[in-house]
Amino acid sequence: MKTKQKINSLALGRLTLAASILILFLILFSTMASAYITKLPIVTRVSPNRGSTAGSDGITIYGSGFKGATDVYFGSIPGGIFSNEGRKMQVGAPPGKAGVVDVTVTTPWGRSMISPNDKYTYIRHRHR
Repeated sequence: MKTKQKINSLALGRLTLAASILILFLILFSTMASAYITKLPIVTRVSPNRGSTAGSDGITIYGSGFKGATDVYFGSIPGGIFSNEGRKMQVGAPPGKAGVVDVTVTTPWGRSMISPNDKYTYIRHRHR
């Protein structure tokens, strides 16, 4: 084999090795990212989805990935967790200002992403 052919063959071999390592890394990263994302909590419904600015104890959050939940937030204000069945949580809404907030759940894997399904509306009740 000529020297130029040996160099080209060696370069092609190194390129193939680098491509193989890159593909392996992408597969590994994809698998790890997928495992992480599937464990994040997801809020699919808040019921009732509105309540008094004074707060409320009768809120049910539906979704998935709630196992091990450590916190629930109404906007940036922590609420109380009374029970947790993994896909359904009974929580208390803290007092808040009139308006719409996102209800998020925090677990050891992270915090649920904001979605249109996690809205809670605080309503100011007028005194008569």
